Amino acid sequence: MKKLFFAVILFFVITKPLMGFFYVSTGGTTTIQDVIDDPACVDGDKIWIGDGTYNERIGFYDIDFKGKAITIQSAGAGPEVCIIVCPVGSRGFYFHNGEDANSVVSGLTIRGGDVTNDPNAYGGGIYCESSSPTITNCIIEDNFAKYGGGIACTGSSSPVITNCRSISNNTAIYGGGVYIENSSPTITDCEISGNFALGDDGETDPNAYGGGIACIGSSATIENCDVNDNTVLGESNFGLSYGGGIYCKNSSPNIAECQVNGNWTGNYDNYYEGFGGGIYCENSSPTITDCNIIGNTVDEGSDTYNNGGGIACVYSSSPLIKNSIIADNSSDYGGGIYCYFSSSPTITSSTISGNTALTASGGGIFLEQNCNSIISGCTIRGNWSPSYGGGIDCMYSSSPAITNCVIVGNTGLNGGGGLDCYIGSSPTVINSTITGNAAIYDYNYSEGGGGGVYIDDSSPTLTSCILWGNTEPDDIGGTLESAQIHVYSGAPDVNFSCIEGLDGGGAFADSNNISDNPSFVRDPNDGGDGWADDPYTTEDDEGANDDYGDLHLQSYSLCIEAGDPNFTAGPEDFDIDGRLPRVTGNYVDIGAYEFYISLEGDFDYSTVVDGNDLNFFVSYWLDTGCNGLADNYTDWCYGTDLSQNGDVDFVDYAKFAIKWLTSTGGQ
Repeated sequence: MKKLFFAVILFFVITKPLMGFFYVSTGGTTTIQDVIDDPACVDGDKIWIGDGTYNERIGFYDIDFKGKAITIQSAGAGPEVCIIVCPVGSRGFYFHNGEDANSVVSGLTIRGGDVTNDPNAYGGGIYCESSSPTITNCIIEDNFAKYGGGIACTGSSSPVITNCRSISNNTAIYGGGVYIENSSPTITDCEISGNFALGDDGETDPNAYGGGIACIGSSATIENCDVNDNTVLGESNFGLSYGGGIYCKNSSPNIAECQVNGNWTGNYDNYYEGFGGGIYCENSSPTITDCNIIGNTVDEGSDTYNNGGGIACVYSSSPLIKNSIIADNSSDYGGGIYCYFSSSPTITSSTISGNTALTASGGGIFLEQNCNSIISGCTIRGNWSPSYGGGIDCMYSSSPAITNCVIVGNTGLNGGGGLDCYIGSSPTVINSTITGNAAIYDYNYSEGGGGGVYIDDSSPTLTSCILWGNTEPDDIGGTLESAQIHVYSGAPDVNFSCIEGLDGGGAFADSNNISDNPSFVRDPNDGGDGWADDPYTTEDDEGANDDYGDLHLQSYSLCIEAGDPNFTAGPEDFDIDGRLPRVTGNYVDIGAYEFYISLEGDFDYSTVVDGNDLNFFVSYWLDTGCNGLADNYTDWCYGTDLSQNGDVDFVDYAKFAIKWLTSTGGQ
């Protein structure tokens, strides 16, 4: 049995079988809204939309579910061919009657909505006001609003937004792609790319916030999403710019397994500042886990300073950043991460690599004014600053706790290639390896130096650390010790550490420190042209040939069990490899890597003798002259001479094969 509804018969037909399905196709004037409004359409029904472009037809925009738990879904090949085009002054869908997850929009493209001049200027594509629908498998593009060019969520809304393959080319002042206010949406498996947050030329707000997503007073969940290539741009006269990818204010979103790449924060005018090329946090504490934050930029020209190429944290923001990669970002201060005014993120098991401070300080991480971060189990390498703090810059009473970290191959032209401590900053550095960093020195400055650590009016504490192979020009300090730790002024406390160039008369010779070569598996090497890429030599990439070495300790290293004898490892204390326990002998080792008695043939310390080890073994096959000395050809050809007879031969192959056949797990 069918019930037929006719509007203009020549153009449109809708039918409702007993099963609770409607079908809407092109060819008439009866609309989706007509079906929703009909009393025959009840909770649980589905409205199937036929392929085609529904162009500026009343009832095909500003669609209101009116609280019904129904599904509106593409009937054909998906959103690419089922398209709703909204005229200026309208949006695609408006949820404001308490809809929940049973109200579903699926498989549609929503395009061209523009509510910029509407008094209710939220959500150019979709607006959820005190409602929590499900939006899935949609394309939301080319829409405009003041708040949320693509989607806006306000008033305790908790929509589920999933598998939206493209939320792109939308524009707003707040949240070019998505705007979230006092709400908790779940956004998963979506691509939020190529959107714009643009400041208003005087009427509303000259600033711009969140090219991809803006989150205010909210706790959104954002998982497995690509937030890429978005732009935030303050207006031409007075505007500031915040959060090229994601903007957070008074918020604690959970951001997991996301790509936040290639976003840009800028300004029409060179005078005003920008913050957070990738992510901006203000009085916010998001959790950022298993994310890549790569290739983001804050760049507004030469007349101002811009902050936080990857992440900017200001005004008491304390995000948790875990198992993430923050790489190849750039800004003036804090190429990778910028922290200001009592902002103290916890950064664990992450890599901060290849970031650039374009004109100021803190190539990798910049901390200013009482920022006391926890940085643990991180690799900070290949970052560059034209001033101080190539790896980390601590300024004005900022005293982070740095534990089990590797700081390698960073450059601070004036000083503190690895770590800079300035005016009242007293970081605590424990069991970390600081090696291969460089201070090049700008001769316009009266002070500088310290390829490893530079100290000016500060009192850092370093315990059980390796400071080796860092460099500074001879005419600054003139000693190997000064290249590792250069004290301009202040009172550092350095104990149980391995410091190159230490001698009986050195500044740190009376604190149980040693000066023996730490005997890395492989020393770092800058390739002869300096560490990291200098952005001002555009014809060369000095970082392309950087080798950060293998900083595990060899079996004969004098750093083994030479660390702080009073250190007691807790049940969750691990080295930078994440291996437990942190202490394998009587005392902790110096540096970031604890020495483990490796499974014979396990050349990469993975606890499994596998194909990677076979490849390594083959690379030394038939080599001769192997020995156990700590020279450039160390430890029996890097351990492949298992028989220690001087040659890598069939005797060693037989020993390796036995381990291969009998060892399928760790020790």
